[in-house]
Amino acid sequence: MTRLISNVEQFTLADLYKISDLLDVDYKTIFTLAHTQHFGNDKRGKKNLNRNT
Repeated sequence: MTRLISNVEQFTLADLYKISDLLDVDYKTIFTLAHTQHFGNDKRGKKNLNRNT
């Protein structure tokens, strides 16, 4: 895990799976959390900044 703190770009899905095992949490839950943090959540009511009006 120390490697991930120093080299975030090396983070892999395998590491995500290891974290879910370590925390005894379903992989899908951890994956959804990571996905939402990385890509954002469109259901939050963000305004579409690319809209041409």
